[in-house]
Amino acid sequence: MPAGAGELVISDSVDYQYVHSSIEILEDKKGILALEDVTSGTASMGFHDAGEDYFGLGFTKSVYWYKFTLNNPYPQSRVRILSLDAAWLDNVELYVATPADAYERIVMGDQLPFEQRTISHHHFLNKLVVPPGSTSYL
Repeated sequence: MPAGAGELVISDSVDYQYVHSSIEILEDKKGILALEDVTSGTASMGFHDAGEDYFGLGFTKSVYWYKFTLNNPYPQSRVRILSLDAAWLDNVELYVATPADAYERIVMGDQLPFEQRTISHHHFLNKLVVPPGSTSYL
């Protein structure tokens, strides 16, 4: 993941944390970029701070890539639930970097049958286990 990705440091002192201030966004107007393009290719340099209205982009045919870093400074693993409160999104793919320099792909969106969601909820929820002393790129 290129340097500069917004970083969210896990804190045990709060019940939840918003990622708004940590998200960076890249618009793919033609919808042709692959994961490799946005993680290590020249397209990866096009990410910029998403700002407050990172989902209020209107109706468009563009594909939007988002990224942020989840940093666990603790000596034990931390479990967090990533909540995507945008139930109108048709197709969402979450790529979580693994220690083996690969990515785990998690599919969400209102096109996915409800019974196939990882957590049964009206928002798109995913459990993330962040290893101790590590930084995860989502």
